[in-house]
Amino acid sequence: MRRRFIITSSIAIIIFAVCLFGINVYAKMNQSFSISNTIGFEPSSSIYVALDCKVSGCKQANLTTPPQGSSYSTIEEYGQALGLVHKVDFNESMRGEDSQEWLDQEDNVWNITESLSFVDASTPIVYEIVVYNYSFVPIRVTIEFENTSNSVITNSATTIEKLDAYDIGNQASFATITLTTRVSYNQREKGFSNEPNNFKVVFEPIIEE
Repeated sequence: MRRRFIITSSIAIIIFAVCLFGINVYAKMNQSFSISNTIGFEPSSSIYVALDCKVSGCKQANLTTPPQGSSYSTIEEYGQALGLVHKVDFNESMRGEDSQEWLDQEDNVWNITESLSFVDASTPIVYEIVVYNYSFVPIRVTIEFENTSNSVITNSATTIEKLDAYDIGNQASFATITLTTRVSYNQREKGFSNEPNNFKVVFEPIIEE
């Protein structure tokens, strides 16, 4: 009798352990991580730029065809509508306009229209912005975050220390500023949804003596 009890108890413990392991595996396989974005551009007076923006590293950017059931005919159309790619153009007719008002115009606002999903907990989402300086002064470009104490995600950003002033008739100087967003190590077992990842790109003149 005692032996039967021991065997039965052992089998029950094994079954429980297997079930618990399966639940943990299932939970990890079904974890998701996503972030929402509000992105702003903040130029000083008389700063004029053109921008090429793109996002990589998220599930949406890895698609090769538009999502099933969507109204988009090409992956390029989908990427533009979602905001995975964004362009701000400049021409000389814009010079003299208020810089902030110009970058706040609807066509120039970088609007990512849905939450971006991480591929997995260890793959970062990367925002790349190529900045072309059409200002008559050299500029510095930085990224500022709305929330600097976020424990769910971690951000690291590069800085463009100097873009030379624009010389009419020549190609504008350009460089790339990058923001890399990662899932915080302590969140990799938990998952999260629509975590705000708001930031702005700041353009400042460099005053040379």
